[in-house]
Amino acid sequence: MNAPNRSELFIVPDEEPKVSVVDDSRIPSTSTITLNRQDHTIANLISNEMTKNKDVIFSGYRVPHPLNPRSECCDDFVG
Repeated sequence: MNAPNRSELFIVPDEEPKVSVVDDSRIPSTSTITLNRQDHTIANLISNEMTKNKDVIFSGYRVPHPLNPRSECCDDFVG
């Protein structure tokens, strides 16, 4: 079958980072958090918790492709 092994969807290999943070050069005070081998579940939790912080203007997430186990959270902070 063409389906990937289920453990490959949630077990992060040692050579791959679990989380990476990249500051956006186009918009000040904005960063993108990439969660490797994670899906909507944890990305939605992080996004909702970030919006509870008074210093956060915007928080959202996306899963670029359903077959690629990666989530991206975008956060915009005050100042």
